Amino acid sequence: GGALCGDGHFGTLGAAMLALFVLSTTENYPAIMYPSFVDAPWTALSVGYFVTYVLIVLFLLASTLVAVAFKVFMDKYTEDVLRRRVRERHAIMLAFDALDVNADGRIGIEEWLGFWRQ
Repeated sequence: GGALCGDGHFGTLGAAMLALFVLSTTENYPAIMYPSFVDAPWTALSVGYFVTYVLIVLFLLASTLVAVAFKVFMDKYTEDVLRRRVRERHAIMLAFDALDVNADGRIGIEEWLGFWRQ
């Protein structure tokens, strides 16, 4: 292979995409970068490319993905909390209506004691 084709990592578009994905996870990155340094006559350009790629992916893309995942989680969590609160309020209203046998909007001592006697 030619420059940046070391060890088959950048020989085809699919291999290059896979190599860049592996590089973005920072797992086994020496196996991706070092062959390119050896094969390329312009090592400084290769180093600049890989360092720039890793910095952009790790600090910008990864942060954005985490922020989006957190936003989706918080939206779903907020919906869930709201749904539970509405269900809880509905249950409390039903319980109050069951205790308010006189339907006067309050639970008097007679109604309360009548509830405990049952």
